[in-house]
Amino acid sequence: MGGSGAPGGGAGKKDSDRKMLFKLVDGKPKMVFVKLGLTDGSTTQLLEGEVDANDQLITEVQGLPAQQRKVGAF
Repeated sequence: MGGSGAPGGGAGKKDSDRKMLFKLVDGKPKMVFVKLGLTDGSTTQLLEGEVDANDQLITEVQGLPAQQRKVGAF
């Protein structure tokens, strides 16, 4: 369990390598961190993270005025 002593417990992993997203767990949003790979702007490769094929991911917040919405988790 040596590792490089990088902050956050990751052995040599940079925080910039990981992206935050939310998935629904028991009807509530749960924050998870993922490492993404290649993308074509429509489909993105998932290299690491607690996301399964059947998970429902939150991609947009509805019910807020358009100027307050944050679109895109990445």
